[in-house]
Amino acid sequence: MSRRERKRLHAPPSRFFRGKELLVLLLFVGIAVVGWPIVINQMRRSTNDTNSPPRATTRKPDPRPIEPLTGEAFEAIRDKVPNSFRELTAYAEVLERVRSRTPDQLRAEARRDLLFTHLWERPAAYRGVPVHVEGTLLRSLDYEAAERLTPRKRLQEAWFVTEESRPFPYVVVFEEPPAGFTLGDRLNQPIVVDGYFFKLMGYRAGDVPRAAPMLIGRITLPGASGTAASGASNSADPVSKPSLLSNPAAWAVGTLALYAAIRLALRAASMFRSTRIGSAHRERADDGSQTLPPSAGSPTEADVSAFLSELERGE
Repeated sequence: MSRRERKRLHAPPSRFFRGKELLVLLLFVGIAVVGWPIVINQMRRSTNDTNSPPRATTRKPDPRPIEPLTGEAFEAIRDKVPNSFRELTAYAEVLERVRSRTPDQLRAEARRDLLFTHLWERPAAYRGVPVHVEGTLLRSLDYEAAERLTPRKRLQEAWFVTEESRPFPYVVVFEEPPAGFTLGDRLNQPIVVDGYFFKLMGYRAGDVPRAAPMLIGRITLPGASGTAASGASNSADPVSKPSLLSNPAAWAVGTLALYAAIRLALRAASMFRSTRIGSAHRERADDGSQTLPPSAGSPTEADVSAFLSELERGE
């Protein structure tokens, strides 16, 4: 074995980290440590928002008698199914009732003691009863409507949740959009509704049939118009917050954290293998150095003794 090979084998082990590897690994560890708690917390919040029951809501009882709208037109209404042509007469009558009242009059008529549960369990008992609801606007849209329903030939629709109803929404139909009203999805905006309960309107969420209390009336947006309604700012519901699947920041952090964990694991495995291989080479070199024969041309012990004897005789 040459001197160069022996020198390489007996050389001290190389540094555990090369170049900027330590800095990069520390960065990945930081991302993993900070990122995964964020992702896990987001997942827990999303699960809790979906599975937790509605929180208790207290209202003062309204002493006024409950007087639902009756008549042949209202007997044609069917709950937990989509709106149908046979309901247009009652639909138009309720829209006309809203137009005949000012916002203040409608607000004064609306009851504040009716909850989602009342409307869901006994829709016929509260048909046409004016209610006041405060919640969080989720999505809004508008569409063309028959002239017999509205002179504007267009209606607006807003879907919202309340503190008591989440994650199940209400839907309200109205003619006059307030200041600051915009169309879209995931709006997460406070909303105040005064309107007449019409029916439990059927709709589909994916492949699952569902129903939502449908109101016909007016809305106000406290955050946009500057008018503050009692408790509206506190009724923002967590169900309208983006879940993990719709949160780009959570996805980005989760991806970086996963990449950092994988990179760290691979690097640790690589360094462990390198350390074991280096140790094995050094052990073999140490064992072989005790039995290596002298290389050609190297002075032996006898040569050194003879050379010293000649020097002594010369003296």
